[in-house]
Amino acid sequence: MEVWKNFRKKIIYFRYRKMFGGSKDFYSDTLFPMHWTLVDEEKKFGNLTCKKAVTDFKNQHMVVWYCPDIPIPDGPWKLGGLPGLIVCWEQPEDKALVLVNMQAQQFPHNLLTQVQKLEATKIPDYLKYRKDLAQLVHKYELFKREQMGNCVSCASVPGTKIISKDVFNNSYEGIKYEFTH
Repeated sequence: MEVWKNFRKKIIYFRYRKMFGGSKDFYSDTLFPMHWTLVDEEKKFGNLTCKKAVTDFKNQHMVVWYCPDIPIPDGPWKLGGLPGLIVCWEQPEDKALVLVNMQAQQFPHNLLTQVQKLEATKIPDYLKYRKDLAQLVHKYELFKREQMGNCVSCASVPGTKIISKDVFNNSYEGIKYEFTH
């Protein structure tokens, strides 16, 4: 996934480079619209003492650990808005995302130009992303059924055996599609 964040405008630009062969198109969404509940619990990640926060956002319950000693209100993907850097995001249906290393980087001289080009482009919103994703999944489902010699309506025909089941799960977005053929 590629993510660009505009903190002043509170907008995120994202694209999934490996989803169904990759996408060259960016989509946009609001940045940090979640309403966190701070939990009185601490956990160590290396030498960082972190605090727990939870929220319900985009069809999923999220648990994160943030470090108030690093006063950057950001984190992976669309997550942020806490009084410290999010160093761990526990995902119930996937592996947790954990910050392993952080180091200073040279600011790329062409980054500002790239951001200006991106922001000058008409970028579709999150609803368009969901529609496009649903269409891609539907096309894939039809392709798989055709490839396996199983028509779209066959699953409803008595006596038809289901050959396999495909699951598309985007845990970042809380989206899950299942279909059989």
